[in-house]
Amino acid sequence: MKENYLITGSHGSIGSKLVERLGEENVIRGDRFCEFVPEVSHVVDLAAYGNIFGQEKDVYEIYRANLMRPISLLTAIASRDNIKSVILTSSSSVLLEHQTYYSQSKRAMEEMVLKMGKDYGLPIVIVRPATVTGPGEASNRFIPRLIDSCLNGTEMPFVSGPTHDFIDVRDVVNAILMLSVGSPEALGRVFNISGHKATSNQEVRSVVEKVTGKKANVKLVDSMRPYDNKNWLVDNSDLVRFGWKPQISLEESVKDMVEAYDK
Repeated sequence: MKENYLITGSHGSIGSKLVERLGEENVIRGDRFCEFVPEVSHVVDLAAYGNIFGQEKDVYEIYRANLMRPISLLTAIASRDNIKSVILTSSSSVLLEHQTYYSQSKRAMEEMVLKMGKDYGLPIVIVRPATVTGPGEASNRFIPRLIDSCLNGTEMPFVSGPTHDFIDVRDVVNAILMLSVGSPEALGRVFNISGHKATSNQEVRSVVEKVTGKKANVKLVDSMRPYDNKNWLVDNSDLVRFGWKPQISLEESVKDMVEAYDK
């Protein structure tokens, strides 16, 4: 039987790159609420809500999308014996000291689906991407806004200190595909996908200005969000032991994003 993938969140940054890698003919795009779950070999759940500015206080929708929807998905496939892997996406923000409704919903999801995987015998693996960047990243996010500021002179608020652990979307896709092979040693585990490097906003700004050859038009402010972190560093050693490692540097990501922006 030909192997195929059910992918939820298939139009997002990670999902679109995953579909591109697998080929449209091998993918079934999941509906938003998992009301219909077709017969497939692999499931990759990338849908989420609450991690974009403006969504952070919509508590009902955050928990419905990030907790109840994955439960519905697993309930729908619990009785099937042809599922080779189920990859569910959490967030590295569950590791941070300051918790939001979004990160708490992801924490709850991790606990619930790992228990369901054990009780129903499902081949579940959870991944926690760090700060995902690269071609296709939404225009309202930090690096795309910096690129726009450099190329078009658009003013943007800027805080130099907070750090993120950036990982290119294509490295995330590589990790998901590696884990979807269904290695018994990976089942029932949680893997961080990161570059294992804390990079400050100021360092990112310097990279973008270097790549574009232009200065960003920034307005310095004291803070942007109460949960900005001075040391967002995510340990990726468990995934590295499985043979994965990040291949694309932040500068390479920015170069590809600038090229895509120009096009």
